[in-house]
Amino acid sequence: MADLEFFFDPVCPWAWITSRWVTEVQQLRDYDVEWRFISLAILNENLVADWYTPKYRGGHLAGLSLLRIADELRLTVGNDAVAAFYSAIGNEVHTNRAGLGAVSESSSFVEGVLSSAGLDPAVAKHLD
Repeated sequence: MADLEFFFDPVCPWAWITSRWVTEVQQLRDYDVEWRFISLAILNENLVADWYTPKYRGGHLAGLSLLRIADELRLTVGNDAVAAFYSAIGNEVHTNRAGLGAVSESSSFVEGVLSSAGLDPAVAKHLD
């Protein structure tokens, strides 16, 4: 059993910030982290607040697409591949500010992220 289960949605900036701290502590203390999924699109599917605009929901749907890839990696390669993908996609979306439009506009963006993480770019077919 892992020392820590970390739940994330790739589009959540707060999860991203916390995950960077988790990876630092993981290296310093040799913690075993299990990377788990949570979908903001599903959690908020019935939300009717004024601030939850179609654009905001679109970002959450992009996160759901990225979780499909993370799940395929979990099933076929394992937890370390999920961690590598989350780090790579998080760096692009949150640190380099590529934006979620890049995710929804073309699978080539995600293929590039997968390649940069040392993962099979063909997994990008699981976006949809």
